[in-house]
Amino acid sequence: MHLFLLICTLVVTHSTTIEVQPFVTTTATTLSQRLLPRLVSGLRIYTDWLNTTTNLGNPAKSYQISYGNVNWPPPVNRDTKFAVISKILSTKDVKQALKILKKLNFDVGLDSVDAMPTHEMYIHKGPIDDMSTEDIGYRSRKEARRQLKRIFAPAEARITEYVRRHFPKVCGDGVNTNRKCRACYSLTRKYVKEGRQSHMMHRDGQALVTAVVSLSDHGRDFTGGLYVAANGQGRQSIAMQHGDVVLHQYDLLHGVQVENVIVNQKKIPTERWSWIMWFKDSETCQQHGHEWSRECAENNDALCQYTYGWRIHLDETLNKKEKDFQREYWMTKSAQNGFAEAMFKVGRNHLGRQNMTGANYWFRKAIAENDPDASYQVGHLLLLGILKPTFTIFEDRVEFFNNGTIEEEEFYKKMLIQVIDEEEDLIKARDKLEQILIQREALVLFENAAKWGSSPFAGAPFAMYNLGVAWLYGYGGLQRNPKIAVKWFQKSGLPEGLMAMSLYKKSMGHKKAAKMLKKRAIGYGFGNRPSRDQGLFGLHSAWPKGPPEW
Repeated sequence: MHLFLLICTLVVTHSTTIEVQPFVTTTATTLSQRLLPRLVSGLRIYTDWLNTTTNLGNPAKSYQISYGNVNWPPPVNRDTKFAVISKILSTKDVKQALKILKKLNFDVGLDSVDAMPTHEMYIHKGPIDDMSTEDIGYRSRKEARRQLKRIFAPAEARITEYVRRHFPKVCGDGVNTNRKCRACYSLTRKYVKEGRQSHMMHRDGQALVTAVVSLSDHGRDFTGGLYVAANGQGRQSIAMQHGDVVLHQYDLLHGVQVENVIVNQKKIPTERWSWIMWFKDSETCQQHGHEWSRECAENNDALCQYTYGWRIHLDETLNKKEKDFQREYWMTKSAQNGFAEAMFKVGRNHLGRQNMTGANYWFRKAIAENDPDASYQVGHLLLLGILKPTFTIFEDRVEFFNNGTIEEEEFYKKMLIQVIDEEEDLIKARDKLEQILIQREALVLFENAAKWGSSPFAGAPFAMYNLGVAWLYGYGGLQRNPKIAVKWFQKSGLPEGLMAMSLYKKSMGHKKAAKMLKKRAIGYGFGNRPSRDQGLFGLHSAWPKGPPEW
């Protein structure tokens, strides 16, 4: 039967095979309204505070403390908590610290979270305070470090008092004195236009408690800043003023995104400086992370099961085989209890073993829970040809396995007519139609990843970059639109996105803007993309062509 008869024989069915699980989403954009960068939710300020006071061991001094939390929706149904103590560091101390910091060169080695330059400087680290491994000459900053230690010491003592008091079960009075909490690492970071202005979403797996002291003012020096997140809850920034400290544990999903300050309808240069401490439950800074979430994991808490499995490699009593088994065991328990991030990781485990059925099963379950990393992963694998699409083209019909909407069916008919007009060879027309439909399926998955956003594996920014590629070249049936493409590249926040914007500006004759964007891309770490890629989870998806795989 001729291919054009497919126009009249579109069939929508449910899949009953594991390899092509039904992909059902109530949030997929329609053909008449594709997802655009401006429709992706931005940061909003967290406001749901519970305020009280604390004296931190000094009856003569009272500090305001505000408690907040992010709720993980059912089936996880769990809060991750944080607190802000106001003015833990005085204005005078902040000014003195900034006067020193702004004269220093900062380290620019690659960050372990996003492989971008760190732009940080350690003040002290570990039990012996060894600075000899720093990126630049540590001796040149020895005096500055001594002065900063002196300035920060009283605040560090107060924060340590709070940590020990607030988490008595693991690091307060009554425990082994060698296991009392202390700040094992103390460092400063800067986010400036010439360097970096973001830090991808992550958890601080190496720290029992993290303390971040702001040395800048939200609303004056920057907007956005440190944000907290949970699956399906969006990103909420904590509007900190200089001297405020936010404290949280290892289970809090968070990141940094510094945004412009608008004054009289004009953007002004933004900068954010912070002082960070990572606490461990050991006076000698020994790592006991594998113990922190064991009890709640055994009590069937899905998030604890995930973090316990994540850090089981720290248990030195286990050999590699036992660590691998325990990790997968607890990750799978977490996935079975509904934690989408664990579903994605279990799917990755199956993918690594080339078990496509198991991988696809867990990825699709994670997508049903609005997991952006799983959504990007499946789109990426579809374009690579590793996973099968949710449709099959037969000689006389097309069967869809995703409960296709009327608008989607109209799109397929339109594409079918188009390829038949373009290709006289019906076999080539069929292949071209299949390619377009696969691209379209990947496109929707990338749109969902961009929209859902809470992405510790970088699926959301990777998806935004690839949406830029799709709009730039007109993939998946899109009408080419370089302006929308550039907005997606910008939205990604990736150095590769900035470089793509630079090339576009250069092609339009805007040499000054192109040069500025190229400089920013290099400052963000352009050229280090392979360090961000994971196996079969890379920035560059397998489009027919695209920007260089830089």
